[in-house]
Amino acid sequence: MGSLTLRSGAVAGVALVSVLVFHLSVLGVFFLLPLAWLEKKGLRHLEPHGVLATTIGFLAWPWFWKLFSREPWSVWDSLDAGLPIALVAGWYFVRLLSVYRWRYLFRLGAVTVASAVIGLPLVMYLVNDPLVQKAWRTGFELVWTELARASKAEVVDSLTDSYKQEFFGMLKQSVSSAFLPAMFLFWAGTEALSRRLGWTVKPLPWSKFQLPSWGVFPFLGLWTILLVQNLSRNLGGETISGTFWYAIGNLSIVFWIVYAFAGWGVLKALMVRWKVATPLQSVIGVLLVLTLISANAASVIVMVLLPLLAVLELWVNFRKMEQRG
Repeated sequence: MGSLTLRSGAVAGVALVSVLVFHLSVLGVFFLLPLAWLEKKGLRHLEPHGVLATTIGFLAWPWFWKLFSREPWSVWDSLDAGLPIALVAGWYFVRLLSVYRWRYLFRLGAVTVASAVIGLPLVMYLVNDPLVQKAWRTGFELVWTELARASKAEVVDSLTDSYKQEFFGMLKQSVSSAFLPAMFLFWAGTEALSRRLGWTVKPLPWSKFQLPSWGVFPFLGLWTILLVQNLSRNLGGETISGTFWYAIGNLSIVFWIVYAFAGWGVLKALMVRWKVATPLQSVIGVLLVLTLISANAASVIVMVLLPLLAVLELWVNFRKMEQRG
């Protein structure tokens, strides 16, 4: 009985901490770590129970909140429960696929593709749903009003319908295009952090991170489709649209992220080979990240250079001398 009580308490505690962390603003990105902690404590057999309890917790959170505040249930409450549940489910299925002894990246890729098949049609439905659009408009106008009040400027009335329509079009485009990459980075980031904390298997050094040769075919294929699409649009031809197009765009970004990481692995191998000091390697990594988010010509060069290094590994063994050393 005592052992059962202890296990039940561990599961309930992990679920509660996970739900609370998710709602702690920026710290919400770490909400899966309590579930990863179960493996460190030798409680991996409790993971299914922890996942179930956490799912129930996310479903119950908005309901209890509304019960005490006496406010009606809104679209945001559904998203507040649905988004973390989708992230928990994806993370758990990645773990389940470990029984096939696949590499982590293959398992994560399989779940990402499944998310595209299952999740993208739902995302497209939501961004086109009138209730969701109305909730977005209401929230946006509230934020705009607060900004106007803070700046003591009468700018609310200057929000024309055409501007609103343009803004929501951009918002729809952003959400639809960033859905899979955001989830992919979330799962990969949680796994990387749990490995760094020693909760799962020991992480490989970046200089050893290398992709299989066959991966270049879907990577180049997806980006070829994107380039042809953009070229056709610029020439005034017909373009692909709808869920299929967003699936291609999302998966293209995911593959770019993977190949950018592999390109960083090549750079790390070269820096190890050239005996570059570890602090300087870290500085170079930070500079590359800052360049990527700077949105200028240099960022485009880095965006092309990193995956290009990974592709060139098909013909050039950048790591050969580093491995011998």
